[in-house]
Amino acid sequence: MRVLFLTFMLLIGSFFNAAQTATDDPWPIIERCATISDTLAEQFIGTIFAYEPEVGVRGLRADLTTSYFVAFEGANFTGAAAISPSGEFIAIPSGLISFSTLVDETYQVNEIRVQSTDPATNSIANRIPWDANYRGTNQDLIMRDLRWLDENSLLYAEDDWQTERAYTTVFTIDAMTDAAEYIDDPVIQQITDGLSPDRTRAVGLFDFEIGLFDVATGDLLRDYTSERPQLAAWSPDSSQFIMQNSERIDGETIPYLTLIGRDGVHAERIGDFEAAQLQWSANNTRFAFTTYDADIRSHRLFIGDITERTITDMCTSVRYGNQTTGYGLMWSPDGTLLAVLLPDAAQPLHLLDLESATLSPVTIYTETRYGFLIAWTP
Repeated sequence: MRVLFLTFMLLIGSFFNAAQTATDDPWPIIERCATISDTLAEQFIGTIFAYEPEVGVRGLRADLTTSYFVAFEGANFTGAAAISPSGEFIAIPSGLISFSTLVDETYQVNEIRVQSTDPATNSIANRIPWDANYRGTNQDLIMRDLRWLDENSLLYAEDDWQTERAYTTVFTIDAMTDAAEYIDDPVIQQITDGLSPDRTRAVGLFDFEIGLFDVATGDLLRDYTSERPQLAAWSPDSSQFIMQNSERIDGETIPYLTLIGRDGVHAERIGDFEAAQLQWSANNTRFAFTTYDADIRSHRLFIGDITERTITDMCTSVRYGNQTTGYGLMWSPDGTLLAVLLPDAAQPLHLLDLESATLSPVTIYTETRYGFLIAWTP
């Protein structure tokens, strides 16, 4: 009987250890250098949206011969704007900027303006009261982004540096009817950037622990404190996420990427990358990211394939961007094309066809010298 009991406990221990182990072998890297074509990009589906700091948000459509303004900077803080999933609406914080000194600015947000992106109208569909204060010298770096949960709902937080209410009041709201709903989930109150699309999991700092949490219960599913997480990019279907980690080896900090299942049970080491601009394709099959390459003094483009478990080096320089300014790359709605901004090209915007590894210029957008990509909608 005692032998059976010990055997049973060993089996449980083996199962537990297997469930917690990670695959440490990195994915193979395949070099497939993209070629730049002189032929213009063919017709593309949907609308590409670009943000130009201190100017505004533009839209690009293949059926128009030039880009068009969706929202101007000014009373609108377009650096924190968000495009709805369909591309029909843009939500923009709006308010005033005050100066106490030349280097001390306060951004007072009074409302969220939800307006049409149709260039023929640009009409305001709704004005949602929003009490928020931000203090600093750059709105793109200090103001929290809005987030569309679906075509009708916005996720936002009320922040106020004067009363220290930052990151404590999170709401969803019907963008058309003002039907606000206070989110009382403690996890969401503290973690919004690492929230899964289905709002059931979150990666970040909660109750002085860094890890993967169950939103409904607040339970810690996996502790990542020792792994120094810096990034958690969820797949659109919320089945898995990619995390930026680092480890100390012989006094040197080594960054690496890990693919982790939604419950934190299975983990795979993708490779030793310090990733930026990491984005999933809408069909959950690929992800794109850049890393800084000191040899070319620019960010280099890589594509990860979920099915093949490979990383493709496209040998392509891409403009560096981030969550606060916009990106140098953006997936098409069907996941077959990647819009990229080439930093040294006379015409920066190109479309990368993943099947042919060909970059084709888009000439309807000539104002991309200082711009960034923020959305590509159907």
